[in-house]
Amino acid sequence: MSLVRNQGTASTRFGRDRSRVEQDWPRSGGRFTCAVAAASLFILACGSPAPTGPSLRIRVAPTPPAAGTARIIVQVLGDGSVPVSGTVTGRPLPDGRQGPPRVAEESGPRALSVAEFDFPTSGPWRMVAEVRLSNGAVLRDSTDMTVVEALSPPPDPPEG
Repeated sequence: MSLVRNQGTASTRFGRDRSRVEQDWPRSGGRFTCAVAAASLFILACGSPAPTGPSLRIRVAPTPPAAGTARIIVQVLGDGSVPVSGTVTGRPLPDGRQGPPRVAEESGPRALSVAEFDFPTSGPWRMVAEVRLSNGAVLRDSTDMTVVEALSPPPDPPEG
């Protein structure tokens, strides 16, 4: 766009005073920016967060579990739901053989556990918990863990 000087004012070929256009632009742009920001805040404020229901957390004691027996603890997290019954199933991942479900017993507020879960082999395992809540809902969750080799007892000292 070329400028044509006309009696000391800057004008474009289309006859508009460029200095006036430059003066109006920041104000109109500022209004537009404020309108967009206000609309964005309104949309964010009106949106409700996604409802979060209860969920499960599967833990094992001792950590990390060793081949042999360990305690599996299943906790219900989230709203005030109380577990009524539950099962825990485990399987080694390489071969996929799944053992029978073990019934979990109440072990505290909002928690169930299997006192002696048998890990016959070390390696990667998948634990699956299924819990029925007091409101009738059924939750299912799984977690992968690594079972380490059991430490062998120290050898007997030589008799002397």
